[in-house]
Amino acid sequence: PRFASNIGRVISEAEMPREEVIKNLRELTEFQRHHMQMEENMFFTTAEKSLMPDDWEALDARAGDPDDPTFGAEAKSEFLTRYQKILQSL
Repeated sequence: PRFASNIGRVISEAEMPREEVIKNLRELTEFQRHHMQMEENMFFTTAEKSLMPDDWEALDARAGDPDDPTFGAEAKSEFLTRYQKILQSL
């Protein structure tokens, strides 16, 4: 939430200390690493033991779903726009 707030402030051209953005980005990165490690250690190992071949096929069929709210085309476009605004502000 803090890093998202930082990005919002940058987009709205508010001034803010670079150190604050870097600190919040590092916290977000650490949180994401911890989360991914938890997925690897708990979720995926359980899935590998529990899911049947038909389950994996259903998951594979959905993996490329263009309507995915996190990785779909709309999200990619939104984040590309934000990225470009950040670069312009530097």
